[in-house]
Amino acid sequence: MDKNFKIYETKLKLFARDRYTCKACGNSIHSNGTPQLAHIIPQSEMYLKKYGMGVIYHDDNMASVCSLKCNAKISINGKHKKIDDLVKKIRKKLDKD
Repeated sequence: MDKNFKIYETKLKLFARDRYTCKACGNSIHSNGTPQLAHIIPQSEMYLKKYGMGVIYHDDNMASVCSLKCNAKISINGKHKKIDDLVKKIRKKLDKD
């Protein structure tokens, strides 16, 4: 399967999950430009190495946002307790699969 098609499918699925609403400001994801998905735990090299692709690219680590400004608001970078809680939640789901 084409990688770009998989990304497109994922975006559509997650936009629908979030009801086309920005998880940072509550506006429509179409209100400020190009809708995008934000990583709650950033997809930095450090976090990818520490938690792996399964966590960083998991649906629960993604949120629909309406702009780069809101993308930055979604990040929990440096908030260790929130990161630990989210990683535990995702790993629990991954273990079930």
